[in-house]
Amino acid sequence: FCAAEWCYVDPTTCAVNEAECLAADKLIGAEDHVACRSRGMETRLATNVTAVYSYQTCGALNSYDDDRISDSMANRVIITTTTETLPWVKISKPSDDPADWIYGGVEVAFFRNALLKHSPAPDLVFKPEWATDQSKALFSSSYTSCVHDVAVGTYDICVGDFWLTPERMLMAAFLPAVRTDHFYLVMPKQDGSLSFVEMIEFPFKPFTPGAWGLIFLFIMIKAAVHGFTDWDNTQEFKYTANQYYPRVFKAMYLAWAMFLSKQLNVFANSVPAKMAALGYQFFILLIIAFYTANLTSMLVVQKTTGKINSLDDAIAQKLTICVTSAALQNVMLNYPTGDFFDYGGSSAEFARNIHAGNCDAAIIHHPRIWQLHAGMIQEGDCNDVADGVSEDIARCEKGYDGQTRDDCKLQRVGESVMTIPIAFPVSNELYQPLAWAITSSQAAGEWQSMEENNQRLYPQSQCALAENEETALDTERIAGVLIITALFFFVALIIWAIELKLGVRAEALLTTGDEVHYDTDEQILNEITKIQRMLQERRKDGRKSEENISGMFIDDTCVVGELGTINGNGKFTPEG
Repeated sequence: FCAAEWCYVDPTTCAVNEAECLAADKLIGAEDHVACRSRGMETRLATNVTAVYSYQTCGALNSYDDDRISDSMANRVIITTTTETLPWVKISKPSDDPADWIYGGVEVAFFRNALLKHSPAPDLVFKPEWATDQSKALFSSSYTSCVHDVAVGTYDICVGDFWLTPERMLMAAFLPAVRTDHFYLVMPKQDGSLSFVEMIEFPFKPFTPGAWGLIFLFIMIKAAVHGFTDWDNTQEFKYTANQYYPRVFKAMYLAWAMFLSKQLNVFANSVPAKMAALGYQFFILLIIAFYTANLTSMLVVQKTTGKINSLDDAIAQKLTICVTSAALQNVMLNYPTGDFFDYGGSSAEFARNIHAGNCDAAIIHHPRIWQLHAGMIQEGDCNDVADGVSEDIARCEKGYDGQTRDDCKLQRVGESVMTIPIAFPVSNELYQPLAWAITSSQAAGEWQSMEENNQRLYPQSQCALAENEETALDTERIAGVLIITALFFFVALIIWAIELKLGVRAEALLTTGDEVHYDTDEQILNEITKIQRMLQERRKDGRKSEENISGMFIDDTCVVGELGTINGNGKFTPEG
């Protein structure tokens, strides 16, 4: 029993009558005239009378007859054809007889499985000829030729990697897209050499100049906070109260040393200093993590690209870019200012055109890049040479640089520049039942299952070793670090030479003029006691007596006012 409303209809009245519609000064599809718009109708033979009825006229759908969509597929043969394109289509040819050929691959397996949605399923017959010669004479692309064959009724459907383009949509209907092709810029490996200035700049690239400025300012602020909050820390700041310059320089040194060593290796004496140290450690933790992450990303990108990192860069530098005819219109719509070379023919011919110098780069979809690095594109070009195509055209042996052809030197650059859906052209008669079957199979996850079952058909890159070698850092990438480090060494040697020339250490130059004056002998004795204690601590730690102690240098003895001397062991000897 069907609860949906239906009614018998007169097919001559319900069908669109174009002449009557236009005579009424209406447009086809207008809802206010019976001759301009039709409703779906069905027929059934009852007692030798053909009855025409319609659910749609009554605002309903026929949900009673679940098999109605498969009626057109019963007792039917579907004529199709395909061409091998791994991993989507695989044709095994155990003999020269097409009857023995075995068709497989992701797309073929998915389509076969989708046909099983119909009961009974139609028979599928593959024709060995991929597009007829008559259609190939009309179009440079064999895929477009096959679409034409569907449009004229030679085939019911073509199974393969068909880009859904405006030109092809004008010819025939297409089933729902099964996947999407991503297109990328491919070009010869670029010279990644750096100039001297670029080598110096490279270690600083992870942050912008503004970010480095903020980091520098924050470290200087930290040095000031440390110097003030740990004023009484005699272990790190062995200076008298009014020796400001050495305290400032020591605080700056400690701040930078902690930042570059990524750890808190300074003793903080006071509670405020300890709080400041914890905040600084948090700052170091995040900044170093950000720096490392950005530097790693930069190294990966720069090792695989160079001066040109996108299609926009290539267009700006006026490079000639190869594009196959079938995708040219889509590319031109997205990048109207580019210098594009239409090389026609198969999309697989992009590599030979780069090697021949017809273009500097190419826009190509990712399955072709897989085949390129698996050696399949060059193999196809060499087969063409064996079949009589000129070496100057197919470039089987000679590469773009005049050396032996190496397709691993052709690299993908940047992100995807555009996408085009992949769908099968189909006859109008079979569109609805096959579209339903394809959509049902996709909803059930059968496309993903077919991909997993055919993993062995995916081209395997022969460039893996070369790609791994390319990730290693070269001398240019670390030269900037070495130069900056050497600069610190050079400055250290200059200071050392000045110390030898003047016979005095740099610390003494900073403390010169910072003499301490005491009003009473008691103040001097307190200072003596402090110096003795520090000397004794230093002896316990094994440190030499030549170190700066409270602003004075100790050799064998240290003169303290006019009261006496302190030797290297901290023993005080009064004057006289």
